[in-house]
Amino acid sequence: MNDRVTVAVHHVSKSRTIMHVLVSKMNTFEKYVIQKVPAHVILAGKQG
Repeated sequence: MNDRVTVAVHHVSKSRTIMHVLVSKMNTFEKYVIQKVPAHVILAGKQG
């Protein structure tokens, strides 16, 4: 029982770390895109 809980907690913390890495990479990518692409193009793409 305790082993399963430990594994589950470890899995959650691991997936959170992965999500954090993905989000930080995505933020970097979005900053790069915003620098390269005019804002009105991004807004038009999000609306359409």
